[in-house]
Amino acid sequence: MPVTYEKVLCAVNLTESAEEMIKHAASICKRYNAQLYLLYSMEEKTAESLATRIGRTLPGETLREYQQLLATLEERDSFILKDMAMKAENLYGCQVETIITRGKPHEEILKTAQEKDVDLIVIGSHSFPPLGKVLLGSTAEKVLHRARRPVLLIPVENR
Repeated sequence: MPVTYEKVLCAVNLTESAEEMIKHAASICKRYNAQLYLLYSMEEKTAESLATRIGRTLPGETLREYQQLLATLEERDSFILKDMAMKAENLYGCQVETIITRGKPHEEILKTAQEKDVDLIVIGSHSFPPLGKVLLGSTAEKVLHRARRPVLLIPVENR
């Protein structure tokens, strides 16, 4: 029986390299008339954990400013991700849903893949030419080794 894809999860990092990952994921979705999920996971570094690491509590005003900054960043990231989704929809004619999470990226990717019951995960992999071989980024490596579905690694440049 031939392999088909109905749902594809593409984990992006909101940099220029995301376009390359989306291009591959959206092309697969176009070919199989599949649903594309664009996921961005914001590494969660809460003010409370920061305060704990420095060994004191943050004053209320500083905590509020930090929370406002996080909300502003999340709003900006949501706008960028939705713009990427619109471009994918227009260029490839596939249906795209955006997802933003907070947490450890590899855990969020794996959790979302399971929740959405995707058939394929597309993720970027950084290469380090001075070492003479390709090394996976820590997120890509963790996803590749822990995923229970196929993973397509797209080589991306460090920028």
